[in-house]
Amino acid sequence: MPDGQSVPSGFHTALSWSHYRALIGVGKLAARDFYESEAAQCGSGKLQLERQIATLYYEPTSSVSEKPRNDHGMASRRKTRT
Repeated sequence: MPDGQSVPSGFHTALSWSHYRALIGVGKLAARDFYESEAAQCGSGKLQLERQIATLYYEPTSSVSEKPRNDHGMASRRKTRT
């Protein structure tokens, strides 16, 4: 930081204002906190952070109604037999 300036409390010095602009669009507080911490700890760039937000990286991956996943973690398009 330039002389005489400090980082306001509650902000990570590792994140730019562009990161915070991306975080503003996250509706859930818990998700926003997760993305902020993850980006600061991993040194994620703004584009990587935006990609994680867009793909709902935070959202829980397991539920009873979840579709079967293939080897790459992607939802399978195949119909399952019941």
